[in-house]
Amino acid sequence: MAATVQHDEPRGDDELLARIAGGNQSALSELIARHGRGLRMFAARYLGNAGDAEDVVQEVFVTVWKQAARFDPAKGRASTWLYRITPPTDALTSVDAGRYAASSGWTT
Repeated sequence: MAATVQHDEPRGDDELLARIAGGNQSALSELIARHGRGLRMFAARYLGNAGDAEDVVQEVFVTVWKQAARFDPAKGRASTWLYRITPPTDALTSVDAGRYAASSGWTT
């Protein structure tokens, strides 16, 4: 018998990602409201600049919009997935993370 993975995170994030995968813009807005601040703080720690961090987080949510169907709740929490699709640390420490992502072809 296979073990079931238990998560403390509200099931709502999984459901939001499923709705986003179906093209629901209000679900994306809700996910941004729930996780945008934390992602901005995470990115700002590496970049040292709130404006650059905002740009990185905007790109994360563009990726969420395009690739929400790739999220598998059996493999982990939605919040973990959001942080994993944030550009790699070398992108976060570059002077212009947005240009790095575009020029390197970075994708998840």
